This record gives sequence, structure tokens and C-alpha cells, in this order.
Amino acid sequence: ALKTIERALIASSGDRQDRVELRVNQTVPSLAGPALRPDLQLFNHTKKTVAVVDLAVAFEEQANDDPESSALARIAAHKRAKYAGIKRHLERQGWKVHCSMKAKAHRVRLRAVLITR
Repeated sequence: ALKTIERALIASSGDRQDRVELRVNQTVPSLAGPALRPDLQLFNHTKKTVAVVDLAVAFEEQANDDPESSALARIAAHKRAKYAGIKRHLERQGWKVHCSMKAKAHRVRLRAVLITR
């Protein structure tokens, strides 16, 4: 699944002229402190943008679960907090940071919690 996501990210990363770097399960360059290793980091050096992607697994949810307190919402909130330092670090270096969280409730499945930073 990770290879499929890698290919999709590279394909949608911009013009072929853009200088793009994909880092898989690596620390963020020049970031001191805890060694956080997001699953994917897609740097577009031409546009000075970066997407940080981390995958998560959630247990089955009930249809009547409150979307604000569901397992997926808790995971998304945890990931946002976990990678907030990376976001601040990259913004201080002049990177444009985007944040997009999308999750749907289904039976036990892998969930991609996309944090674009």
C-alpha cells in the first residue's frame, strides 16, 4: 500500500520541471530533537511545499459514533499534535505547509491520515 501511495504522490506533485524529493520513513532534515519518522515526506523544492504523510490503523467504529470523538478523529488529532513541531520547523524555514485530514469509518482497515505540511 505504501508503494501505491508513493507513486500517487509523485504523480500529483506538480510539473515535471519541479524538483521533487520523496523521503520514506526518514527523519526531517535539519530537525533536532526527537527522531520522528513520518511514513512519507514529499518535498517540492521548486514550489517550496512539503507534504508529510503518516499511516494509522483504527479499530472498527459504530455508525452512531460521534465523528468528533471517534477512533479516527482521535488518531487524526494525535497525529496533528505529534507532527506540530515538524510543521513549525518547516514553516520557519520558509516552506509552505498545508494540512488536510480525511478519514472515513469502516470495519478494521488501514487508514491514511494525511498531514500535508
